[in-house]
Amino acid sequence: MKIFYKLTLIFIFIALLPSLSIGYLSFKKGESIISNDIKEHLVGEADSLLELIDRVIYNKQQDIISLSESSILKNEKSDLGEIKKELFKLKNKEPDYISLSFFNMDRIRLVDTKDLDIGVKHNMVPYWEDALLGKISAGRDIRIAEELNVPIIYFAAPIYNNSGKPIGVVTARYNPKKISELINSFKEQEEDKEELEIILINSENNIIASTDPYHEGKILEEKIFDLSSVQQAKEGKNGIIEEYYPPKKRNALISFVSEKGFFDFTGNGWTLITISNKEKALAPITNFRNQIFIFSVFILFISVITGLFYGKTISKSIEKLTDVAQKIAAGDIKQRAVIESKDEMGYLANVFNQMIEKIEKDQKDLKEAEEKLEIRVKERILELGTLKDNLEKIVTEKTEGLQKNVDELERFKSLAVGRELKMVELKKEVMELKEQLKEKNNI
Repeated sequence: MKIFYKLTLIFIFIALLPSLSIGYLSFKKGESIISNDIKEHLVGEADSLLELIDRVIYNKQQDIISLSESSILKNEKSDLGEIKKELFKLKNKEPDYISLSFFNMDRIRLVDTKDLDIGVKHNMVPYWEDALLGKISAGRDIRIAEELNVPIIYFAAPIYNNSGKPIGVVTARYNPKKISELINSFKEQEEDKEELEIILINSENNIIASTDPYHEGKILEEKIFDLSSVQQAKEGKNGIIEEYYPPKKRNALISFVSEKGFFDFTGNGWTLITISNKEKALAPITNFRNQIFIFSVFILFISVITGLFYGKTISKSIEKLTDVAQKIAAGDIKQRAVIESKDEMGYLANVFNQMIEKIEKDQKDLKEAEEKLEIRVKERILELGTLKDNLEKIVTEKTEGLQKNVDELERFKSLAVGRELKMVELKKEVMELKEQLKEKNNI
């Protein structure tokens, strides 16, 4: 791989690593912030809506309390006509009530604005349980009314005479459709209203109101699905989770809030859940992710361009240095690297040229030293030649002298050997003469 490509890849990597790392960390941090904002928004909206519903229930509670404190109802001498007129005052003021009734303490209906079941003893139902205990019943009793066969939210309050003795109970039938209208009105104000569904359920998981067409005609007749969000809300928790929602046949973001009540209305354990399209609800996160992706692509583009530019610049300078180095290696010591940049490559080229100049100077000095040494060697060789000739002459003269001495020694040796032989012969002759004289003497 050429140095150009290597440098380009290195520059791209160096540029991308911190950028992508920062981008990734920014995305995760931003995702967390946006996700928390979305959750807070959805839960906050649901909580606000449930508070509005509780205000409605609170207002109806105040209506029934005010009615139970009416002097006409508290007066045991009031006739039923007067009581009915008093009931109609509230009915005319608040048309959301389907009807209002007045009972004696034996649960017998004495007055009703619709004249329903007059003189009939009422069954023991939740609101009667509350009233007989001296409590205000505000929405705890919610069911299909047996006399109307429609969903009803009941409000009831005991009536005491001036002596504090309970003398009867006043009740109001409130149409849950008014709660549904409030929920639908709230939904229409939301941006993602096409994908948003809102469901209000009571403590027994019966559906009180819903914007989901799936529940149309099933109010108080059907329980909500077994959802984890509902279970958590029943535990008094508020939050949001991703959960499978059967009517939509897909996962959805379900926010859930439990009822807190309003002022002295403590609530009935109702739960409000909102079902949002996951993709649309999390669209800000998707948009943020896309922005990070576009930014990363832009950084990649800039990194590639920068890498190519610097890779080309540096590789070109390195190629120049390489070319000069090759020519110098071939023996052209006069070559110099010409790089005009004032960066590290320019500095490297100057150092390279200084190194070449030093090498050139050292070679010149070396050549001069070789020439001087060659002259000295030649002079020494001449001296050694002369010395050799003189030594050879001396050796020759010495050799000739020695040869003469050897010749004289040889001649002397020859003379000495001759004398030795003469002496032996003489000694032999003497011995022979002695023998002859000895023989003669013996004769």
